[in-house]
Amino acid sequence: MAFFGFSRSKIATFSKVTASVALAGAGGWHLWTRQCYFEPFGPENDPIFQSDHYKRLNPGNHPSLKDSCVRKVPLAQIPPELVDDTLKGGSKLVERFCAGIWGGYGYAIQRNVLAGLGRGNSRNDSILWDKNELLNSTYEEGTNVTDHFVVVGKNANSIVLWGANAPSDNPGVPRDMENIAEVTTEIDIDQGVAEFRLKNIFYNGVQRTSKDLFPQPVVWLHFQYCKLLVEGGVSHCKA
Repeated sequence: MAFFGFSRSKIATFSKVTASVALAGAGGWHLWTRQCYFEPFGPENDPIFQSDHYKRLNPGNHPSLKDSCVRKVPLAQIPPELVDDTLKGGSKLVERFCAGIWGGYGYAIQRNVLAGLGRGNSRNDSILWDKNELLNSTYEEGTNVTDHFVVVGKNANSIVLWGANAPSDNPGVPRDMENIAEVTTEIDIDQGVAEFRLKNIFYNGVQRTSKDLFPQPVVWLHFQYCKLLVEGGVSHCKA
């Protein structure tokens, strides 16, 4: 959909940048997000790059911008029922974290912009647009988040999403900007913490190119946005 000469994807990107700029410039931003950090992330240390999801969605192994944002939380701050469920092989903690990412405050601006652009024109009644829908979803395979992400895989501690411009339209057609996102949770009993991660792999799905996907200032803002999403997700998981 075009809007004053801008495509839906560009407006969605602008909303991410707007959220990042507003919060990165706010007083106390560094203090608020100081417990989030980015860890080394690539084919040499993460199995997602060898997964069936990655091979199917990026079969040409096109160059990517990739990052993994981590937040550790003491187990005493996590509801015991979520910890117990995880230790028994359940998926409630990763579902809660995922719900907090997309239904929480971090995604609010982009969520509202995408709903305003896409809801009235969509022929897919199963797309989740509203905060409450996203907060209460269990993110089964096929779940469509604001027609910007679709869940393509799920297990007890991981939810994998494919991101693109209007993925409900021509879902098998590559886009010049795609994203594989993985939301994960892990309980470390020895350290007494729950580990929350949001991983992103951006790539050009149409052609192999050595050009940067984003200018460096936008890359920096993307990192701030990731921290915002992670903090929003974690806040939904605390007791």
